[in-house]
Amino acid sequence: MDVAEVALFNNSLAGMNLNGNKFFYVNPLEADGYSPFNHGEPGRSPWFETACCPSNLARMLPQVSGMMYAYTANEIYVSLYASSHTVIPLKQGKVRVHQVSAYPYNGQVILEVTPEKAQRFTIKFRIPTWTGSQFVPGSLYRYCDQYTAGAELAVNGKATPLHMKKGFATVTKTWKPGDMVSLTLPMPVRFSKANVRVEADRNRIAVTKGPLVYCAEGVDNHGAVQRFFIDKLPAPEQITTAKFADGIMDQITTISLPVMASERSGVQAATLTLIPYYSWNNRGNASMIVWLPEHP
Repeated sequence: MDVAEVALFNNSLAGMNLNGNKFFYVNPLEADGYSPFNHGEPGRSPWFETACCPSNLARMLPQVSGMMYAYTANEIYVSLYASSHTVIPLKQGKVRVHQVSAYPYNGQVILEVTPEKAQRFTIKFRIPTWTGSQFVPGSLYRYCDQYTAGAELAVNGKATPLHMKKGFATVTKTWKPGDMVSLTLPMPVRFSKANVRVEADRNRIAVTKGPLVYCAEGVDNHGAVQRFFIDKLPAPEQITTAKFADGIMDQITTISLPVMASERSGVQAATLTLIPYYSWNNRGNASMIVWLPEHP
């Protein structure tokens, strides 16, 4: 589920523009804004006759709701986070679940649990890999910053220890109508490096926030983003976030952080703005980069 979440929010969503009428058939991690890489285009391609990928997206997106919850006779699994509601038929009776969240931009999740009658069962909340020491499971990537705060869980306002089992925090109790669970998943800006055997990513850093991969795009940074590099990781207080207030990017969260830039006049300090990878190439063709170099 951790890998599925990252794939959905990044790889899958990047395949279609925000207007829903242009598509990527590849997901490049860098572009210069003019070299063609996508069916002869330097950006997204409009619909054309053999359009297998758009129809796959159309089939996949309606299935996401079916991935959010799972259940056994007396267990409810909360696997994906988004505002939603459903009714789950446990053995002892039906349980109405109402989830409220601004995920993936905010890690606060509120779950209202309403069983038909008071009954004892277990709710399991997925604690994503990205809240720990790496963005996704496996040995391919690792965080290179030092952030250590973890997930927090509260039931009816009372803090509850995280009893972890196979990636899920488990709460077993006699649930009553209107019980509330609050899950907090910290979403600081994180920095990752790849396994050294990935030659293309050596001496490069990727930026993430929660389950979202971020990239720099030329339209936000006054020209080619290949001129920027991260010579040292910024302190948390040097990093800011903001939201677009209008246009096609309305309400999408940006990240700004200090970097260095190789300009014609020499190397100088600069501020780099990043956007979620899924939202790039929605404002015309421009340069883009995910893996930022550490050196000029």
